[in-house]
Amino acid sequence: QVFATATDKNIARYRPLIVLSETSVTPQQAKDRVEWEAAVRAARSEQITANVQGWTQEDGSVWDVNSFVNLSIPTVGYTGKKLIKQVSFSLSVDSGSVCALVLVDEDSYLPEPEKVKKKKKDQVLPEEIDPDIDDFEYE
Repeated sequence: QVFATATDKNIARYRPLIVLSETSVTPQQAKDRVEWEAAVRAARSEQITANVQGWTQEDGSVWDVNSFVNLSIPTVGYTGKKLIKQVSFSLSVDSGSVCALVLVDEDSYLPEPEKVKKKKKDQVLPEEIDPDIDDFEYE
């Protein structure tokens, strides 16, 4: 039985999440998976919606998803880079052209660690896999 733990330092109270592996894993793979889960879930829990005047940036290009923006919020002491997750354009008589940007941390889209799956009978294991483990291979 293999298990691993990771802790989100920003959560003060005990709030466990149990994730069952889809396949058999090594202790290192379990550790990689829980660290990935903690990082991605923490990043996805925080998003900011910023309304900006106009539909274009200073250089004239239209706001676009999957672009990075520098964000500064002096009232809460935040300065950093965020990823644009969603863009909404609106036009009204009262506000003019306004663009709503949904911003997230880039860790929201970290790739999932490599999974293992059972090997087929006539498949050869890659060299980087421990030859003592003959039931699994990296995907």
